[in-house]
Amino acid sequence: MSRNLNPNHYNFFYDGECRFCKSLAFHLKKMNLNTNLVFLSFRNFHENDLLALHPGLTEDVLESEVQLVYKNTRYPGFFAVRKILFFMKVYRFIIPILYIPLVPFLGMLVMYLLKRYRNL
Repeated sequence: MSRNLNPNHYNFFYDGECRFCKSLAFHLKKMNLNTNLVFLSFRNFHENDLLALHPGLTEDVLESEVQLVYKNTRYPGFFAVRKILFFMKVYRFIIPILYIPLVPFLGMLVMYLLKRYRNL
């Protein structure tokens, strides 16, 4: 496994070739308060290294939405963003809202629309 992929870190994967994804990662990185949260473009890793970290980290999955892996647990899309918002300076105060019933469905819809927008 690559030395940058530590299973004890929060590994946030984004598409380094996507302008929107890079912008999102850059913004979140600036707001981050957790030194164990690392932002990684999956394009910088061989697929075997990613699969060694988590068997669900295929190129198709990583191209479709951001992923967070922590201790062999994978959080896709909205759930990845919701999980790391706790580590952000300002956003951690809105986290309780993201756990209200039906809000995750709205979050997944927003992530789906962003994915469609990104692929245009």
